Amino acid sequence: MPNASAPSLPRIAAAAAYAAFSLALFISQFYRTAMALLAPILTDEMGLTAERLGFLAAAYFFAFALMQLPVGMMLDRFGPRRTVAGLTVLGISGALIFALAPGYGGLLLGQMLIGVGTAGSFTGGIVICARWFRPQRAAMLTGLMLGIGNLGGVLAATPLALALEAWGWRNTMLAMAAWMLIDGLLILMLVRDAPPGHAQRERKPETPGEILAGLMQVLRTSEIWRLMALAFVGFASVMTIRGLWGGPYLLGIHGLDPIHAGHVLLAMTVGVILGAVGYGALEQPFDTRRGVGLVGGSGLAATLALLAALPHPPLWLVIAAFVAIGVCGQTYIMVLAHGRAGFADRLVGRVITTLNMAAFVGTFALQALSGVIVRAFQEPDGSVPEAGYRVLFAFLAAVVAAALAIYAGSTDAKPSQDAMREKTG
Repeated sequence: MPNASAPSLPRIAAAAAYAAFSLALFISQFYRTAMALLAPILTDEMGLTAERLGFLAAAYFFAFALMQLPVGMMLDRFGPRRTVAGLTVLGISGALIFALAPGYGGLLLGQMLIGVGTAGSFTGGIVICARWFRPQRAAMLTGLMLGIGNLGGVLAATPLALALEAWGWRNTMLAMAAWMLIDGLLILMLVRDAPPGHAQRERKPETPGEILAGLMQVLRTSEIWRLMALAFVGFASVMTIRGLWGGPYLLGIHGLDPIHAGHVLLAMTVGVILGAVGYGALEQPFDTRRGVGLVGGSGLAATLALLAALPHPPLWLVIAAFVAIGVCGQTYIMVLAHGRAGFADRLVGRVITTLNMAAFVGTFALQALSGVIVRAFQEPDGSVPEAGYRVLFAFLAAVVAAALAIYAGSTDAKPSQDAMREKTG
């Protein structure tokens, strides 16, 4: 529903902006999760160790995280359209470098540039939602956008496995670079940063000093650090499995071939989509964001602990656990809605990218550490015994539990309070 400040605005304009950024997130999610199926191929072709593989997967998230604070300032200063379209140029360059890389260095550089190029996809979409739609629907629309975007993870499961088998990994990555180019052009042509009559259109652009002062205002708020704790580990735990070790675990421990491993990862991605949409739908009927985040995060920690505790679990249980991790791990939706509720519109880009930075720094850290953990158990022939993966699951369960303890001290931001803020201004 369009923002009340512009009741006559054609809905097609809002829908076009929403669709263009959903596609950008789709592409970003593909790159976040593709390594799970690329990992065995790159290991065989380029002789990568588990540690190098962990750092290669983490390089995307490191660059993505490094860009979050600058992207937040650019979103508030230049708007989502110019910011994201401009970054896409770097992403296309990285995709081409990755696809044509002769060795590990080229792969690493390509991954980092792709991370930079997609760094504004989700946060830019959230700014679009905040400016074009009513505040009460922000979490639902954010969750729906993330659900649509997570179809990129679906593409990075069975369809990617089939494409890798048919075309090879280099041609497949070149095709994804073309998709990124198309979306950059769509953003330039279809997106407008705010509807007519929105305060953003009348606001005087901030100076660099004012932009930095706004960022410091966000960082000085104690609540943001409690939210960042859960943001740091929730998304990261899911991505460490779905985006990196899920594939090798299914192939090496459960003896699946790449196509069937892709089916399992596809099921996990469906869980991610259901969780993303579900979290946004639950906040209204229960009128709580912190409560929904705590329950979901507890489910994530418990499922990871179960995988760590059970030796040789049957495949059906592993599939169910992977889906549950996908569903429960979308606490990020509540964290974003929770953080957005307490700040002025002029700061929305900086608030969201601060939390997004925490999520991607966490993903970089956990994926890099996961490589070290798995490497400690790796056999001379490159295989990893089940014990290595169980220790990894236990580690992830422990960090999620610690983050929940910190997040529990935050002040709830109820959706009903959003409605009151809109009435009182």
